[in-house]
Amino acid sequence: MDTEIMRAEDMDQAGLAELMLDMFHRMMVHHTLWFREVEHQLGFERALEAMDYAWTKSREITLKRLAGDFGFELKDGLPTALLDMPKEKQLGIIDSIAKNWLAQDGVWFQAVEFTHGMNDAKRCNDSTWVRFSP
Repeated sequence: MDTEIMRAEDMDQAGLAELMLDMFHRMMVHHTLWFREVEHQLGFERALEAMDYAWTKSREITLKRLAGDFGFELKDGLPTALLDMPKEKQLGIIDSIAKNWLAQDGVWFQAVEFTHGMNDAKRCNDSTWVRFSP
């Protein structure tokens, strides 16, 4: 395991681009860990309530900050580039996101299958989907 700590200031542009994407990943993981801990401490229903608030505020904060960094406009909290996009294009992007979601599910399945076997992969998959879509 590489334990070298790099400072962002010392990275090249490709390294910084990787770091930006990694930071989005870490935000998703942190979001999930918060949900799991609130669920553990307060129960599933309260965790859902807290997540609704946290997601609404986090999305607002993140989009405002990114709008400033990337120079895009927001209207009613949504990027105008998404609002002004033709409906067919919006539907195509939603379809693409859905396919990536399914692919990600398969990648998780394989990550467990290849390291712990088919039985554990099936158990994890089934438990995940039961929790997500009861």
